[in-house]
Amino acid sequence: MIDLLSPDFLVDVLPDALSEALRYIRLARALVRGVLKARAAFRQWRRLASTSHEAGRARREEPPAMSDPRWHPVMSAVEGPPGFWRLVDALGRGYGTAELRRVKGGEVRYRVEFRGELIGWATTLRLACERIHAAYLREHGPSMSSGAPDATELARRAGRRG
Repeated sequence: MIDLLSPDFLVDVLPDALSEALRYIRLARALVRGVLKARAAFRQWRRLASTSHEAGRARREEPPAMSDPRWHPVMSAVEGPPGFWRLVDALGRGYGTAELRRVKGGEVRYRVEFRGELIGWATTLRLACERIHAAYLREHGPSMSSGAPDATELARRAGRRG
C-alpha cells in the first residue's frame, strides 16, 4: 500500500503525477478548441453552400455596385433570354444591350446597342459591355449640352489662376 500522506509520496510522486494530469488537461482543452473551430468552420461552409445557389440567382438579377473596385461593365449585364444581355445602371434601369448573333461565315459577334440605337459590333461580350458602358459614361460626361467644363476648359481655368 502507498501511504498518500508520506513525505516521499508528497515530494517525489505527487508533483510528477499532477504535472502529468495537467498536461492531459491542456491537451484535452486544445482538442476541444480544435473541434469547436472545425464545427464553426463547417457551419459557415454549410451556410455559404446553402445560400450560394440563391446568391448566384440574385447576382444574375441584380448587378454589383459600380463603386466596387473589382467592378467591370460586364458585371452589370443581366442576361434575359439566352444570347441577350441588358446593362443596367445603379438604379436598375437598362441603358444598353448586347445581343449574340451569328454573322456571315458562321462567326459569332455581339450587336451593341445603347439606348436602342446600334453603336457597333464586338467580338466578345466583355468588349460589347465596355463599348456600351463607354457610351453611357460619354452621355453623363462633359459635353456641349451638359454645361460641365471639359479637360481643355479646366486646364485653361487652372492656367488663369496660376
